[in-house]
Amino acid sequence: MAWIGEDIVVLSIPDDGYSCLVGAARHLKQTASREVRASSLAVLKDLESVGLVTQSPPPFSSKPPIVAQRELLTTANTGFARALDAAVHSGRGHAVFQSLSFPRMIDAARAFKCNRPATDALSSSETIATVGAFTTVLPWLPFEGVCLHRAFLLARYLARKNIRADWVFGVRTWPFAAHCWVQIGDTIVADRLSRVCGFTPILVV
Repeated sequence: MAWIGEDIVVLSIPDDGYSCLVGAARHLKQTASREVRASSLAVLKDLESVGLVTQSPPPFSSKPPIVAQRELLTTANTGFARALDAAVHSGRGHAVFQSLSFPRMIDAARAFKCNRPATDALSSSETIATVGAFTTVLPWLPFEGVCLHRAFLLARYLARKNIRADWVFGVRTWPFAAHCWVQIGDTIVADRLSRVCGFTPILVV
């Protein structure tokens, strides 16, 4: 869920769909510990009747988002070997992406993030060079795709380079729009801070 003014946007991962609960922020509050409290039992039952809440515990919990403060500036000076490596990883990531539904894509992202021995030991110059290689080869690939595609490829590539990163989904309303991006701490990767700041995070993988 994402609270945007008086409205609440809900992302259903199994259905790969968003719902906007207009005015729902008057009836549902989020505590400092990220628990959701309903104003009455009737509200809770209404949400349960349409499948937006359940009494079963969730299979996972989404980590709280870190507010983006800056964007990562990369260099265009990418050597051939590093560019080729980024292209090969992107091609393999594309094959994986094509084979997955949205729920399985999220599961896969959690798996390749958790199953890699991610480390903070890499220098910032190494991170910049890795991201720079990805952004350099991306326009030359025949499958650049939309933000979902690009972010999945980048998140997967960084995980395989043992670079800690989050895959963040965000929404906005009136008019409704959704976007996703990759973020390292409070830094936007391979995207623009000016664009991302217009979205409220709803899911962090």
